[in-house]
Amino acid sequence: MIATKSFVNSVENPEQNVNNRIDDEKRKNIIRNRHIVKCVSKAILFCGRQCIAPLGDNEVLNEDSRGNTGNFLAALQMIANHDDILKQHLDNIQLSSSNITYMSPLIENEIIEIIGQDMILKNLLEEIKAAKLYSIMADEVTNHNKEQLALGARFIDKNNDVREDFIAFIHLPRITGEVIGETIVSTLQGLGLEIVNVRGQGYDGAANMSSDNVGVQRRIRERSPKAVYVHCSGHCPSLVISHSCALPQFRNVIDKLKRCYLYFLGSPTREGLLQSIITKAIPKASSRKGLIDMCRTRWAARHTAYTYFYQAYPYVIAALKNISCGANHEMCGDEYQDAAWDRKSKDDAVALLASLATFDFLVSLLVLYEFLCHLSGVTVKLQGQSIDIIKAYQEIAGVKRTYNERASKMDEEFAHVYKQGWQLGKEVGHRVVVKSFAGATTSDMSHYVKPTLDKKPDQIILHAGTNDLGKLSPSEIADNIVDLAREIESSTDAQVIISELVTRSDLSDSGDVDAVNKRLRKFCNQRQWHFILHDDIHSTDLNRGGLHLGETDLSVLAPGLLCLVQSMLCDRTGPDLPNADEIINTYKGDPPSPEFLRQELLRFQIRYSLKPKEDRPNTAAKALKECNDDLFPNIYALLKICATIPATSCEYEEVRVL
Repeated sequence: MIATKSFVNSVENPEQNVNNRIDDEKRKNIIRNRHIVKCVSKAILFCGRQCIAPLGDNEVLNEDSRGNTGNFLAALQMIANHDDILKQHLDNIQLSSSNITYMSPLIENEIIEIIGQDMILKNLLEEIKAAKLYSIMADEVTNHNKEQLALGARFIDKNNDVREDFIAFIHLPRITGEVIGETIVSTLQGLGLEIVNVRGQGYDGAANMSSDNVGVQRRIRERSPKAVYVHCSGHCPSLVISHSCALPQFRNVIDKLKRCYLYFLGSPTREGLLQSIITKAIPKASSRKGLIDMCRTRWAARHTAYTYFYQAYPYVIAALKNISCGANHEMCGDEYQDAAWDRKSKDDAVALLASLATFDFLVSLLVLYEFLCHLSGVTVKLQGQSIDIIKAYQEIAGVKRTYNERASKMDEEFAHVYKQGWQLGKEVGHRVVVKSFAGATTSDMSHYVKPTLDKKPDQIILHAGTNDLGKLSPSEIADNIVDLAREIESSTDAQVIISELVTRSDLSDSGDVDAVNKRLRKFCNQRQWHFILHDDIHSTDLNRGGLHLGETDLSVLAPGLLCLVQSMLCDRTGPDLPNADEIINTYKGDPPSPEFLRQELLRFQIRYSLKPKEDRPNTAAKALKECNDDLFPNIYALLKICATIPATSCEYEEVRVL
C-alpha cells in the first residue's frame, strides 16, 4: 500500500522524484555558474575596452589583504554590489578555499582568447569577406627587443561605411621586405582572406616597405597587381617639414629650442621660476605650463611646442636674466625672490640668453612658426580612420595652394615677419633700427654705416648692392659687399649678416642678381657669416627630396578614378571625362559590366549636374553612400575601390604589445 502511494505521488508530482530533484539542482548549478562566467567576461571586457591592465599586485579577495587587487577584481566587486549571485560567489571564495572560482589567470586568458578569436575576429573576417575588396595597412615596430608588425584592414561594410580594423600582431624574425611581405601573405591566407582581392596598401616610406624593387608593396603587387601602394599621408608632411628644417637657419633654431626646453624642463626649480613669472604676469594662465617638450617622432606635432615657446618667449628671457644676473625680481613669484642659483645654472642661462636674444633667432623662429602652422591642422586630419584618398588629396591640395599664394607674396610675408620680430624683440628689451639710403651704392655705404658703428650694435644686417646692378659686374658688386662687411667686422664686435639681393621690378634680366647672390653665399660660407635668403619658403620646397604631395602621389592610381566623385565629375565635360578604357584596363574584373561604364559616367554626370555644388559629395565615402548600385553598378564598384584605398597608416604606429 505504501509503495502504491509512493508510485502515484511520483507520477502526479514528478518534481518530488529523487532523480528529478538531483537533475533540477544540477540545472540550477549550471545556470548559476553560467551567470558567474558571464559576470567574469563583463569584467574582462571592461578592462579591454578601457585599455587598462587587469592584474594588480595582490590577486587575493580577502578583507585582510593589502595592496591593489587590480582592475579585474575591482570591476567584479563593483558588479557584485548589484548582483546577489556574484556577491554570494565572491563571499564563498573568501570564506573557503574553493578551487572553482572562474577567476584564475588560465580562465581569464581562455575567455580573452574566445572573445578575441572566436567572436571579434571571426565576425570581422566575415564582414571583410562579405565586402570582398579590401586594403591592408601595416607598420613594423621594435618592442622589448622584438620585431612586431601591426596589421589592419580597410573595407566597406554592408552599410557602405568605411571601416578600418586591426587584424593581428605578427612576430617578425627579420624586417626585410621579403620577410615582411611573405609574413603578411601567409597571415592573410591563414585568416581565409584572398590576397587577389587586395586593392590598396598603406605603409610608411621606409625602403623595406615602399621600395618598388624589394619592398613589401612590390611583393604584394606580384600576387595582387591592383593593390595600389599609398605612402602614408601622415608621414609626407612630416618629411616635408624635416627637409625644410634642414636649412642651417632653421636647424640652428630647433637646436636652440631643444636646449631651452631641456634647461627648464630638466629642473623643477627652473621650471617653477618660469611658471611663477607667467602666473604673475597672466593670472588666468596659472594652469598652463610655460613650455612643453618637442615631439621626437613627428615634426608636424612640434607646432604645439613652438606655440608654447612663442607665447612664453618674453617670460623665458626674463627667467634667464633672473638666473644669470639676478634681474627682474619684480616679475618673479614670492618663493623665488631670494632664490640662489648654482654656477652651472648661471653659466647655462648666460649661454642660452646669448643665443635666444638675437634678432636672427627671432626672425628664423617666426618664419618656422608661421609657415608650418598651415600643416599643423592637416596632419591631424590625415591621421583619422575615416579619411579617404580623395579627402587627403583635397586637404593637401589646399595646403599647396596656400604655400603657392604665400610664395607669390614673399616680400609682403617677410615684411610681416620682420615687423613681428621687431615687436617681440622690443618686449624683451631689443631695439631694432632700420636705416635706408635711397640710391646709395655699395661704396657709398662705407660712409653711411659709420654713425651706426659708433653706437656699438649687436648685429648689423647689410642689404646693399641693388643700386649697382647695371653699372658693375656681378663679381664686382659681390666683392664690394664683402669688403664692406670685412670693414664692419674689423672695427666693431657686431655680428655681420648679409642679405641677398632681390630682383628689381625695373630690371628684366635677373641673371646678374642670381650671380651676385651665388658669389655672396660662397663668401658667407667661407667666413661663417649668416646669409639671409629671401626665397627660403617656396612652393617647390613641398616636392624637395622626391616628396610629391598632390597629383604626383596619386598618379599611381588609375587616371580618372578620383574623378568619379560627383563634385569632380561635374566639373568635366566631353573629352575631359574620365578615360573609361583606362580605368577598365587597370581594374579589370572588378566592374560587373565594364562595357557600360562610359554610358554610366554620362548619366551619373547629368544626374548630379542638376544639383547645387554644395549638395554634391566631395569624398569617396560620401559618394559611395549616395551611389545606387542598381542604377550605377560599375561606378558603385569603382567607388568602393576608391574608398577602400587607405590614406594613412598612422593608427598602426600607435599599436604596441606590452
